[in-house]
Amino acid sequence: MKFFLQEKQLIFGLVSSILLCACQPENKKSSSKSHSREKAEKIINQSLSSSANKNLATAEIHFNYQGEQYTTRRNCNLFKYEHYYKKYGDVYKDVYTNTGFKHYKNGETIQLPQNEIDERVLALKTVNYLPFVPYGLTKDRVFKTYLEDEVFKGKTYEVIQVRKPDNIQVKNALYWLEKDTKHLKFISYHAQGETYLGVVKNTVQIDGFTLANFDVYRLKKPLESLSKVLIAYQKEEVEKVANYAIENVEIKQLNTSCK
Repeated sequence: MKFFLQEKQLIFGLVSSILLCACQPENKKSSSKSHSREKAEKIINQSLSSSANKNLATAEIHFNYQGEQYTTRRNCNLFKYEHYYKKYGDVYKDVYTNTGFKHYKNGETIQLPQNEIDERVLALKTVNYLPFVPYGLTKDRVFKTYLEDEVFKGKTYEVIQVRKPDNIQVKNALYWLEKDTKHLKFISYHAQGETYLGVVKNTVQIDGFTLANFDVYRLKKPLESLSKVLIAYQKEEVEKVANYAIENVEIKQLNTSCK
């Protein structure tokens, strides 16, 4: 049984706030912020429009991660994440839905302590998020702000700050998308006093859907500013700590229209 117990803080225990300059007059500052939010929204929508990932809101997905089976079903605002595995001849299943979490052993419900429930829920969220990003960034209460263009190793990236204030585990992160293609390349965040960088190693196309294979690095020295993470990465001041890649993926589109 592999949960991400060593990896759980890598993706979803994200950053403390990032402060932007507030030196402009109030009316100009408000107008600038509005423009930055609109531009960020446009960039994310353009990224999603280049693949079928925008249709993941109504889909059933089967895949393997680290040799274990997962099934995901999304039907507009309803979701169901399932994880199947075997241990010592017993069959286990974790199920997480809008209504909560349940753990099964050989078909019978087993009560778990809350800390273990939290770990398993986090594991299911992680493996159902990273391979499909930027899907999920268009949801309600996900706030996006365009910060700047940044050139890294000869390529220009559009940098977007993403805030999820309603999620205890997810607060803020920075996303770098290639300016020309709108493809996501980097995600940076803080977790439990450490600074992390997710790097898209490669992508796979399956029936028009784009799946990302992520390498996750921890900086050898934590940085207060996430905007400086790529400099540390270029200087090789990082160490690889995890890889998120799913295999044997099957995606079935549901005949449902979300309002």
